[in-house]
Amino acid sequence: MGALLFTWLVGLFGIVGIVCWYLLMFIKSDSHAYDEQYVWLRKVKQ
Repeated sequence: MGALLFTWLVGLFGIVGIVCWYLLMFIKSDSHAYDEQYVWLRKVKQ
């Protein structure tokens, strides 16, 4: 029973860790210039 619980917890935390890693990579590669060009389709005056 303990080994099964341990396996499920390792798998769960592994999946959550992978999702967090890819989210971090997405956030780091996102930029204000990208948003201006592709999302807002205009330049923002600063």
